[in-house]
Amino acid sequence: MAVDFGGVREEAGFPDLLPFLTIEHTVLVPQTTVEIDADWEGMRQHQLRSWLDSIRSYGQRVSAVLGYCAGSAMATRLAIELADAAGGPALVLLDPSWPTREVLLEAHEVAVERLLDSVRDPAVRQSLRAPVPDEADPTRLARALVTHYSETAWRVAAQLGLTETPVRKLITRIEQHLSYLLVAAGEAADVATRDLLPPAGSVLTILSVATPGEVAWMPGTTVRTELPRPRLLADPAVASRVEEFIRRHDADSSGAGTSATPDGPAAVVRST
Repeated sequence: MAVDFGGVREEAGFPDLLPFLTIEHTVLVPQTTVEIDADWEGMRQHQLRSWLDSIRSYGQRVSAVLGYCAGSAMATRLAIELADAAGGPALVLLDPSWPTREVLLEAHEVAVERLLDSVRDPAVRQSLRAPVPDEADPTRLARALVTHYSETAWRVAAQLGLTETPVRKLITRIEQHLSYLLVAAGEAADVATRDLLPPAGSVLTILSVATPGEVAWMPGTTVRTELPRPRLLADPAVASRVEEFIRRHDADSSGAGTSATPDGPAAVVRST
């Protein structure tokens, strides 16, 4: 299982890493299906339940959960929830990041700058900018950021003569991304405050040169590479390390899987 919100950064993702694996594998990719809601805890629990129900509907034992960046918080929680009497899946975290208010603001800023970059005239581009909202509550902040992005997108669209459909797709995309980060932030806080940590032997953390320090509270093995962050998930040596860890963990696990069903709910997308 691979947890990440791909396509929002100019860096490699799981689609770049997985082809390097030599073991036969089916990948389950969680999809953010909840809308930003004032009930942050309810939103998070609903998303977690929908992912777990969808995963279990396949009828296969999950041998490993991989998390990249903010997806590491959700990967950790899913690995814990998927454990049974035979043990849990291997947990591989790649450049883990625990989402904060600053991460929400950064994601919004990157998305807005991409919008404005499409306007060539610097003076016009500057005129399209608006003050960024400031809210202490994470859900209120996320909703305000979506509104700010939406208003900016429509102003850019009017300037460039864009049609409605692509603009609405962009707005939906940023709302999904901020929803994903909210859920991840909740999972990170829950795992840390409730000390919900998997067994040390089941965890491998791989860091790029961009990640300062160690993930001090996460058990297991930590490997620091000399790779820049944008290339971490496109390196065959990283894939080899991940595969070796999964094989070793799987050999020590006695859980038996059953055959998977052909299709599953929208909360988790199956790819090969």
